[in-house]
Amino acid sequence: MSAKPPTSLDVTREAGVSQATVSYVLNNREGARISDETRARAQEAVDRLGYVPHAGARTPRTGHSGLVLVPLADIPYGPLAVGLMEELDRELSRLGYTMIQYGARHLKGMAAARAWAELRPVAVLTLWTHALVERDST
Repeated sequence: MSAKPPTSLDVTREAGVSQATVSYVLNNREGARISDETRARAQEAVDRLGYVPHAGARTPRTGHSGLVLVPLADIPYGPLAVGLMEELDRELSRLGYTMIQYGARHLKGMAAARAWAELRPVAVLTLWTHALVERDST
């Protein structure tokens, strides 16, 4: 069994700075009075420990997960679709969101909506309008 992933508290200890300082550095908060040296020390600790912020832990503070869910359809994906997904990912990242491609293609209707809701995405983007429509099989 592997060790637990590092927390922001671990980064705080490693860098010898306050939790507020680590938070400001991680969130790239403007207006925070942090010296370049302190900012660098905190960022070096983040890099050394391999710290990655936990999206779920950020939700209560920000009011949203920052996740944008893109359900994958049960269709073949060629270069055009892959390019579209890559560009969408780049733009969402530039805006501060994290795109998640959701691959449970067997889920339909309300089962899909419930599974997606567990992730608390800020948005669900789909090009396939039938994704949540339950169809009568008759």
